Amino acid sequence: MLGIVSDIDWQNEIAKSTSANVARSVPDKSDQSDTKREVEIIDINRGRGHTKEVPEEIRNFIASEAIAGADPNQLSESFGISKSSISAYKHSATSTASYHSPDESLEKSNNLVRDRIVGPAQSRLIKAIEAITDSKLDSAKVQIAAQVAKNMSGVIKDMMPDPSVTINQNRVIVYRPRLLEESDFEIISVNE
Repeated sequence: MLGIVSDIDWQNEIAKSTSANVARSVPDKSDQSDTKREVEIIDINRGRGHTKEVPEEIRNFIASEAIAGADPNQLSESFGISKSSISAYKHSATSTASYHSPDESLEKSNNLVRDRIVGPAQSRLIKAIEAITDSKLDSAKVQIAAQVAKNMSGVIKDMMPDPSVTINQNRVIVYRPRLLEESDFEIISVNE
């Protein structure tokens, strides 16, 4: 409904409304004096509405479970948060909007979780490598020795940074506008 309406029409529209954010009364216009009337204005919550922020301890727990390999669908259902939030927590961000500026306490917590996982894995890897002695390798069949060599090269490749990878992936694209030519304009002949 647009424009000026009568008080009766206004009250009817208000009665139809189910919103709690609408004022339920209209100032009485029977008084024709120049006195100012006050109108109640109620703020409407915008954005995500009334969702509460996830507490820091819960974010830390969700991130640690995600890093440890928990199913994101199950975490999302259990805690009532989106999978994108779980991914953000896993990357030390409190939301998808803050991916590039990680939360310090969440990052510290995530690093502790990763260290608890990586530490034992590294010690077992070293034990496995030490168990491959020269005498065992000399007496092994060619196929097994080749497989060991392949696996060891994979370990080395994973441990060393790849020098061929360019870390700086910034790219600037500049578009040059097309210059107009004489043929682009309409010719107008003027008689003098």
